[in-house]
Amino acid sequence: MAACMQVMKSLLDCIERQERIDLKRQRKQETCDERLKRMSQQRLDSVLLKHKDNLRKDILKKRSLLEREIANEIHVCACLLNMLFLMNMTVIFVITDCWLCHCQKMQSLYSDKQSEKWPSV
Repeated sequence: MAACMQVMKSLLDCIERQERIDLKRQRKQETCDERLKRMSQQRLDSVLLKHKDNLRKDILKKRSLLEREIANEIHVCACLLNMLFLMNMTVIFVITDCWLCHCQKMQSLYSDKQSEKWPSV
């Protein structure tokens, strides 16, 4: 009877030891799976971050380029407006000068006619 108990106890110990070993293997496997999932997630996060940074840089470059183009267009428009203003002022001065010359001629003609009518004393 004692021998049977001893055999039963050794069998139970062997089964319990095997269960513990299997449980450790299962935990280790779960840990490895979790680590693999975490590593793949980290890799995906790093790829996403790099992609986001590249997009941000591209957007900033395009924005800078557009701002420079707009500034150049504004500068060209301002130069054209300035040229038009100067041309208009020149035209106004020419017209004014012609008008003054015309007025002076008319005045001299008028004064000549007046002097003919009224002799000077």
